[in-house]
Amino acid sequence: MSNFEGPSPMSPETTGGNAVRDYTLLFLVLLAIGGIAIMDFNKPWVFWYWIAMVPIFGGLSIFMDWYAQQHAAEPRPLRIRVQLLHWVTTVVGVALAFLLDDAGIIDRTATGLVALLVLGLSTVLAGIHTEWRLSVLGVLLLATLAAAVAAEQFFWLLLIPTVIAILIIMRRTRK
Repeated sequence: MSNFEGPSPMSPETTGGNAVRDYTLLFLVLLAIGGIAIMDFNKPWVFWYWIAMVPIFGGLSIFMDWYAQQHAAEPRPLRIRVQLLHWVTTVVGVALAFLLDDAGIIDRTATGLVALLVLGLSTVLAGIHTEWRLSVLGVLLLATLAAAVAAEQFFWLLLIPTVIAILIIMRRTRK
């Protein structure tokens, strides 16, 4: 199990170590938002984009767990096999969402939202078992999903303030 308490504000980890993880998390959020954008504009590449997202999220989550263990007072061994199985299962979930689209059960936009749901839930669970910041990322992905569903036509207007807020929070946490 993971410790959900972050480092103390004055620990060495907060001076530079968080920057790597913060930028990794921001990159992953932008990739997820890009997945929603591609649903509207480039339909032939949608399936491959979402399938490619899972190994990227998985690889970066393994990296973040490894990085956290390098700076931990009491490091624990990485459970690579468990993490790989977790992310392979996520690929299957995303592929099944696109199978629903191919069968005509849901439309392409809904497929992207279901893929985001699977990725968000999987990221929350990865954070529970490894690096707690992934849970925060997963919650952000699920909030992005909720915003996209609640205000579909205003989603892109919500994107800009969201990215600005994330950047401000990241900057404040490094001070």
